[in-house]
Order: sequence, then structure tokens, then C-alpha cells
Amino acid sequence: MSYEQIIYEKEGEIARIIMNRPEKHNPLGRPMMREIVAALEVAGEDREVKVVIIKGAGRSFSSGHDIPAIGMDIELGPEYAGKRPPAKLLIERDEWLKREFYQYVFNFAKPTIAQVHGYCIYGGNNFQLCCDITIAAENSQFKPKGDTIVTIASYLPADTWATTFGPRHLGVKMDGKIAEKWGIVNRAVPLEKLEEEVETLAKAIALMPEDSCNLNKKCLNAMMDFDGLEAAWRNTHIAHAMGTHQRVRAGEFNIFKTRHEKGASAAIRERQRKR
Repeated sequence: MSYEQIIYEKEGEIARIIMNRPEKHNPLGRPMMREIVAALEVAGEDREVKVVIIKGAGRSFSSGHDIPAIGMDIELGPEYAGKRPPAKLLIERDEWLKREFYQYVFNFAKPTIAQVHGYCIYGGNNFQLCCDITIAAENSQFKPKGDTIVTIASYLPADTWATTFGPRHLGVKMDGKIAEKWGIVNRAVPLEKLEEEVETLAKAIALMPEDSCNLNKKCLNAMMDFDGLEAAWRNTHIAHAMGTHQRVRAGEFNIFKTRHEKGASAAIRERQRKR
């Protein structure tokens, strides 16, 4: 299969999915997410593959959702161009993102390792949290300076940590070492050792029996369901759709309107100036 926004590699029992929009720090637009799922399906059907490494090309793991496309990738048809779609359609869009991407990655049968460097923020942080193991560079950024929380509590139930720990980090940059302290990543290592650390771990996992890894992962996920994970999965996309459908009052900053008038980069800079 050919891909436009990712690179899929296989070396023996290890597969690698590399997000490949380095000029934009690998934003998670819907085309890229579909390709990631397609690549995971290939790895899942390949009996030789035992573990999948997910990483980003260039300077970052992922800068999150594709800001210029947010609110514009609903694929509802030209009749909704420039119009606010009904809440029902927003919920259906967000349910696709939750169920067909985040939840798919979370429940993928084989072990996944997120290899994080550079930016790992917003939707990229959500994506990383859906992987089984995360090894991050110590200087990776989970919270850009000026933002109030590390990630948007949206599709992933694990984001509940953001509502608990986020306020404690107001104005504080969260790097890989702090992320390790709070349990957001499994291990933080110097950037120059990141590749070696991930490859060593992947090779160790590949020595394990395939059935053992698969059954253990299913059991662990089922135990989290007992703690309320499944109920959280059912609710998070609704809460996110409600947030994206909110009305902006006079005097409040409207990033969607500013993006439409000035472009995504200018809208983000203006939001930062107003904080």
C-alpha cells in the first residue's frame, strides 16, 4: 500500500509508522489518521510483526490536530460550506475520531511504542497516550509555554489527568522529565539516546510470545473497563462536540473567526498575545 502522509517500515518483527509532515510538525489531519489506521491494519494482519513503533519525522512527534482543518474537515458536503452544522453531525464526526482513531489505537492487538521528541501536544498528546508505552526525549514538549493545560480533555479518557494536574502547571513548560514524573510517559531519556532506547525495548518485546502479549493487553484493557474506562469512552466525544459547538460572546476571542480572516498561524499568535 502506498501512503502520502506517513511512512510504513518493517524490519523483521518490528514495524514502524512514521508521521511524515515534518514541515508542520506532523499535524494529525484526518487523511494522516486514516493512513495510520491503515498501516496498523497491515501490521496487525502480518503474523511476523510483534511490536509497532510510532514516531514523527523531522523536529517533532506531533503538533496535534491540523489547526487549519479543525471545523472544516467534517466532510458533510458543500451545502454546509461556511455554515455551522447541527450538533448531531458534530457529535458523529467526533465519534468517528474517538472510535475509529483513538480507541482503535488504544485497543490495537499488538504492543505499540510511542517514540516522542519535539512537540507532543494537544491531539498528538492524545495519540501518544493511546499507545501502550511511551519513551520520550527529555527535552520534548508536552506543554508549550503560555498554554494552560498540557492537552485538551477530549477523546481520550486518560486525559482526566489534565484536569487534575494541568492547573498545577500553569505557565510552566512541561518537558519529558516532568511528563515522566507525572506518569504521562514511561521513561524520559536524552534525545541522543532516544532511538537506541526505543529499539532496544522493541527488540525485547519481540522476544515475547505473540499470544502472551495479545492476551495480556486485552486483560489490562478489560480491567480498565471495570474502572469506568468504557463509560468514559462513550462520553468524551460528546463533551468535545459540545465544546466545539459553543457560542462565543462579544468581547471573547473567537479563534475560528480570526483563523478565517487571518489564517491559522496568525490566529494562534493573536490568541497568545491576548493571554
